[in-house]
Amino acid sequence: HELTQELAEFDRLRVNPPPIPTPAHAACFYVAPSDAELERREAYQHQKKLRMKEHKKLVLAGRKRAKAFNASVRSRTNQEVRNEKRKREKDEDASQARLAVE
Repeated sequence: HELTQELAEFDRLRVNPPPIPTPAHAACFYVAPSDAELERREAYQHQKKLRMKEHKKLVLAGRKRAKAFNASVRSRTNQEVRNEKRKREKDEDASQARLAVE
């Protein structure tokens, strides 16, 4: 009787076996990283840091240049505006003088 129960149990398990654990979830598969691997990771992080530093330098330089460029454009437009104003005032003065002459 027990034997038939065991066989029934066996059949049940054969029909739907328990799930096989995936290596990532199975703690027994965990392997501590070797010294070489740790070295490699360190080196990689170092490279990354250097890359970010370089990038930051470039970004800051770009910003500086953009600021300078915008400032030059601004000063140019302001100069043009001032020149036009001066010209207008001169023309007005000239017309006023002409009216005074007449």
